[in-house]
Amino acid sequence: MKNRYTVNSKTYSREDLIDYSKNRINNSKYSWEIDIYNFILEWFSEENHIYAPSSGSTGKPKIIKHNKKHVVESAIRTGEFFQFKKNQKILLCLPAKYIAGKLQIVRAFYWEMNLIIREPGLSLVIDEHYDFAAFTPSQAFNCIEYLDSGLISNLLIGGAKISQELNNLIQNTKTNVFQSFGMTETITHIAIRQLNKANRSLYYKCLKNVHINTDDNNELIIHSPEIGVNNLKTKDIVIIKDNNKFKWIGRFDNVINSGGIKLYPEEIEQNLSEFIEYNFFVSSLKDQILGEKLILIVETTITDATSKAITDAISKLSKYSQPKEIYYIDNFIRTETDKINRAKTKQLLNLE
Repeated sequence: MKNRYTVNSKTYSREDLIDYSKNRINNSKYSWEIDIYNFILEWFSEENHIYAPSSGSTGKPKIIKHNKKHVVESAIRTGEFFQFKKNQKILLCLPAKYIAGKLQIVRAFYWEMNLIIREPGLSLVIDEHYDFAAFTPSQAFNCIEYLDSGLISNLLIGGAKISQELNNLIQNTKTNVFQSFGMTETITHIAIRQLNKANRSLYYKCLKNVHINTDDNNELIIHSPEIGVNNLKTKDIVIIKDNNKFKWIGRFDNVINSGGIKLYPEEIEQNLSEFIEYNFFVSSLKDQILGEKLILIVETTITDATSKAITDAISKLSKYSQPKEIYYIDNFIRTETDKINRAKTKQLLNLE
């Protein structure tokens, strides 16, 4: 790495940025900002590793250790995919507590880009052009006007499911919009798919030197030693195409066995999303006859109109894919990285 680093359009030497980071840690009243500068100190330290917590959306969060050379390799792959260039502007508006935010910093430093820091949250104001940004789906939804005007050249959305409504909104934007596939264990994404324009696809394309296959349950296995990933077996059910492309179907640990038929909630959600404008997810409850019965949980206040709309949407599904019960809730429980916490949301409805 070079000894010049640009943050908020001001260039520092390594030593000066370390001093500046210490000053911000001591004087900032914002925890999100302190997290950023703590990570910068961690990155410049003599320690060979960094640490990042998993999101906790599918289980108890855990701290994952990554070798810095593997982190750099991840940053290189992303930069090559998006063709990063020196002095381009890269926006950091994700929490630096998690791996996605940390990697924005490393990408900026490796590629000698101008790292622009903004407070994580939904009320982003985009008042200048950025060559690259990474958002959660909620941030993208709230920033659609900036995407329409092309203030961001390339946007990578990750961390949570993209609703059909958001997918529809981004189709005619000037911004090139992509979706990432990855996890803390893989140092963010190992595959990317474009969501709009001529190259839009249902299939994720693996980044350089990422090798994939599946087990007998069609669960994805990832192998990429250069980023420290050695035959990592995931819980993601996929369909592989052409060795380096795959379509994501859902999570194996979410599969519902209803009357002997395996149902994939994410696949049902994808089919329903065309007809339901609200946030929702499919889950199950124990049933004496079926073993598990399919249920639908919708994030909205129930009215006669919403009830009819949801019922009409369900009727468009195949017989076995139709939820047996519908529940409504004003607000889902979400993780800090904007993922729906299905288990805790069900607990809030006393369904666990």
